[in-house]
Amino acid sequence: MADTKLADRSSSIAGIAETGETPSLTRNRRLRAGAAPLLSAAFLALILVTWDLLTRFGIVSGFILAAPVDVVAALVESVTSGQLWPHLWATATETLLGFAISLVAAVVIGSLFALSPVIRRAIYPYIVASQTFPKVAVAPLVVAAFGYGLAPKAVLAVLLAFFPILVNTIAGLTEISDDEIDLFRSMRASK
Repeated sequence: MADTKLADRSSSIAGIAETGETPSLTRNRRLRAGAAPLLSAAFLALILVTWDLLTRFGIVSGFILAAPVDVVAALVESVTSGQLWPHLWATATETLLGFAISLVAAVVIGSLFALSPVIRRAIYPYIVASQTFPKVAVAPLVVAAFGYGLAPKAVLAVLLAFFPILVNTIAGLTEISDDEIDLFRSMRASK
C-alpha cells in the first residue's frame, strides 16, 4: 500500500518535472477543452435566436434576411425536388476547373520564380499589384469578355485561387534549409 502511494507520488512528481504542470492544472485544462464545444453550440444558438427575433419582430425585413425556419424550409424543398443538384454540379465544375487551371499555372510560374530570382524580381511585383483590384469590380469585365457560360466563372475562380497557390509554391521552393539541401546532396539527388 505504501509502495503504491509512493509510486503515484513519484509519477506525479515526474509529470510535474516533465510538463511543469500539476495534475490539477492538467485536469482543469481538460475540463476547459471539453467546455469549448458546449460554448460553441451555445453561441450558435444565440446567433440563431437573435436572427429569428430580428426577422420575427420586423427589425430586419424578410426580403433582406429571411427567417432561419424559412431558410431551412427552402433548402429542404430544393434538395427533395431535385432543383439543387444541377446547380450544385455546375458550381462544383466551375470551381474545380478554375482550381485545376490555377494550380497548374501557379506551380509552373512559382517553380520558374524559384529557379530564377531575376525573373521573380521582374514579374512578381506586377502579380502582387494585380491582387489589389477587388474581384467584384473585375467580375463584370470578365463577364463582358467571356460571356455567360462556364468560362467567366472559371476565370474568376482562377483569379481567386492563383495568387495563394503561387505564394505558397514560391515559399515552399525557396525556403529550404541548408541542412535539407545537404541531405539531398549526400543522397546524390538531382536538382
